[in-house]
Amino acid sequence: METWEFDVLATLRRSGRPLTPKELAASVMISSATLTNRVDRLDSAGYVTREAVPNDRRSLHITLTDKGRDLVDSTVEGHVRNQRKIISGLDDDDCEELNRVLRTLLVSLGDTRRPTVHGRNEQAGLRLARSRDAGRFPRS
Repeated sequence: METWEFDVLATLRRSGRPLTPKELAASVMISSATLTNRVDRLDSAGYVTREAVPNDRRSLHITLTDKGRDLVDSTVEGHVRNQRKIISGLDDDDCEELNRVLRTLLVSLGDTRRPTVHGRNEQAGLRLARSRDAGRFPRS
């Protein structure tokens, strides 16, 4: 899979809903002309579909197909398996320390605070997880 394919497909997967071309282009930070070309190719491969927006003939929704969802999910799951293999030599304390250092690095590079489930803010960053479900997308 090409990087641009993963970028578009994973963006649709994360959104959990169909996106308009404008929303998708903004999210993946490409021009509308570039997006049109990419969606054409992904549509031809069966990874996405274009659907008219009800009551608005000028608008479209780009939707991930089951084939596209399966491709993204298997790619992410493979990536997570590889990450687990990379950190397999670390114990829980080492993982916590690595998380802390990576979080500090992200903040120093301009990452911002993000809200938590409980309404409080915590530092942004990636969390290394050893659990089986880490990195999986929610089923929709």
